[in-house]
Amino acid sequence: MLFALVGGIIAGAISYFSPKKYEALVQMLIDQKPLGNNMPMSSAEQSVSDLIDFNRPRSLATSVQQLASFGIIRDACAKVAAQTNKPEPRIGDGSSLDPIDVMNNINIIAEAQSDIVELRVRNTEPETAAALANEIYLGFINQNRRNSTTFATQAIGSLQTQYTSIVKELDGIDKQLEALRNEAGTPDLASSITSDLSARAELERQRDITKGDLASARSQASVLQQKLAEMDKNAKSSAEIPNPNRQALERELTAARSVLAELRARYTDEREEVKAARQKVWSLEADRKNFPVMIAGGESQSPDTGATQMRGNVAMVQASINGLESKLSEIEAALAAKTSNLTRMPALQKKLGELQRNQVALERLQLTYADRLKSLEAAKSGRLSPVADITSATAFPDPVSPRTQINLIIGVVAGLLLGVLSMLAAEAKRQPVRSLAQLNALALRPVYRLVPELREPYRGLAKAPAEAFDSLLANYLRSSKRPYRVAVVGVTKDSGATTAAMNLAIAASRHGAQTLMVQCDPRGGIARMTGAPAPEAGNFIEVNPMIKGVTADTVLGVTGERNPEISAEIRSQEADLTVIDLEPTTKSAEYAFIAPHVDEVILLVRAGRAKSVEFLQAQQALKESGCPVVTVAFTRSSDLSVVTEAVDLERQPGVAPSKPLES
Repeated sequence: MLFALVGGIIAGAISYFSPKKYEALVQMLIDQKPLGNNMPMSSAEQSVSDLIDFNRPRSLATSVQQLASFGIIRDACAKVAAQTNKPEPRIGDGSSLDPIDVMNNINIIAEAQSDIVELRVRNTEPETAAALANEIYLGFINQNRRNSTTFATQAIGSLQTQYTSIVKELDGIDKQLEALRNEAGTPDLASSITSDLSARAELERQRDITKGDLASARSQASVLQQKLAEMDKNAKSSAEIPNPNRQALERELTAARSVLAELRARYTDEREEVKAARQKVWSLEADRKNFPVMIAGGESQSPDTGATQMRGNVAMVQASINGLESKLSEIEAALAAKTSNLTRMPALQKKLGELQRNQVALERLQLTYADRLKSLEAAKSGRLSPVADITSATAFPDPVSPRTQINLIIGVVAGLLLGVLSMLAAEAKRQPVRSLAQLNALALRPVYRLVPELREPYRGLAKAPAEAFDSLLANYLRSSKRPYRVAVVGVTKDSGATTAAMNLAIAASRHGAQTLMVQCDPRGGIARMTGAPAPEAGNFIEVNPMIKGVTADTVLGVTGERNPEISAEIRSQEADLTVIDLEPTTKSAEYAFIAPHVDEVILLVRAGRAKSVEFLQAQQALKESGCPVVTVAFTRSSDLSVVTEAVDLERQPGVAPSKPLES
């Protein structure tokens, strides 16, 4: 509560002596350009769209940065100073119109989902705050207008240059197109290519038909020549004579074939004349099969009319072959000319397509630039700003800083928190050590020794102690110094110091070391080991052949120079190891005086019993006394009552009481 009271007083004093600040508000609507803008339907709509979009800010964040820019704020401060007859403000002059101070006292509130922006300006005078807010708003609008005119003028010059360049490029493309059409020899290159392709296909078809007819004629000539060779020049007529009817059909068939050959040389097979001549040939060939070649007659010898007729047929077929070969040559020549022309056309067509595409693109760009030039000319002459004020500059009569009530609440709450933290820190020092981690946080060196809670922490002289006690001899076993003195002390009562001292002595004796146990803690450790009453102070007794015991109020004596040291009686009985059982640090400070004269102090911290502050005090006392080695052990050993019961259970019958030793 004292901390809370002090915090409230400090907060009140700060609020009372802090300078008061007033706030002025301006709310404005900034028309932002939409993210998804549709394409205009006409050039007029495009011009209007350009006129509006050119004046819009690119984003709300850009408007906020422009509104809080140093240039606008500096000009606003200068104008307000002139209006209120104050000296011209300068950076760092400490006045209420210092541009840097005004910039730090501006708060702009803008949300991404809203077009409304709030400008809040704080100042020591409400009238000055309102004037600053109004001038900043007006400066923002005027700067947009000036930028609009400047950018429009620059854009007009750039667009006019590009527009002139596009017109020149279009003129050049027109000249190239005209030259290309003259080279192709046709105004419509595409139609000419289509016509040539059709003509070439027709010529290829006629060529194939003519080749077929030529092959057929050559085959027929070969057959006729073979038959003619087999005929005799003079045929003998005996019983049979040539059939005159068949000879007449042969003559008519030969004439029909000649006519067909002449028609094929002149026309295609689709002509009606060719079809009629072919049909007549087929009819005569069919009729010829019905008439035999020879008929019965008288024997005579005359010129062979069949051979004569065959020669005529061969001559007609040869004439047909010559006509077909001539026609094939003409067709192939025409086909070669068409192919050569078509080979040249694709390059011309490709070049023509590129020029036409460039022409279309440039024409579109020309129209766009023309519309934009109209828009920019309109923008140059002046336009409306996309910013409109919703709330003009208004100053609030009550100061916004400092806020006394809020400051008092904060001071009281902060004081309460500090008080609670202080209480927790003080209480933490008095809290008992409950875990090894907590002990390590307090110890100067890491704590590795841990004595767990054992069911029988002391097992008697005949049995080996638990490994936890045996591990406490590690420093003794590593050291070559003899005698080696170990003082065992607990931070609090029932830390298990006497039990640890007894087990250390037994463990050392089992390692073959002559051990002297000095009992300064009147808990009766030696009596529990021997099973006999505790010896008188200063009397050394034999616990077993390896262990001697003695009780003493202190192990220190005084030399002639009045410097404390280990008494001569104890030094005379020391051999390998001396174990000194001391009273708890909270009961006696003897451990701090004995610590410089021993080789090691084992400090036992009982879980849940030893408090943090007690352990810290004992650790600091050992450090300042100059103790060579301090071994901190975290112990959970049982209470002494349990130890006593364990000793009684482990006592062996028939063991004689130990006898005193001569000093």
